[in-house]
Amino acid sequence: MMQDLTSALLMFGDPYSLLSLVVGVFIGTVIGAIPGLSTVMAISIALPFTFSLEPIAGLLLLIGVYKGGCTAERLALF
Repeated sequence: MMQDLTSALLMFGDPYSLLSLVVGVFIGTVIGAIPGLSTVMAISIALPFTFSLEPIAGLLLLIGVYKGGCTAERLALF
């Protein structure tokens, strides 16, 4: 069990995976802050780019877009 946990942390801690997470948060924040664009639209825009990525990097990109978009939508309300 500890080996599985360690291997999962190594996969998510890979610099390429972390970079795709940071890029996803940035994209989500930018698109979510624009009035009229929502988090769902941001994910729809980012989805085709994930087809060429590794599975973990693609999922982290989409998670980053979602979380960045949710945060930016709340900031745009003020």
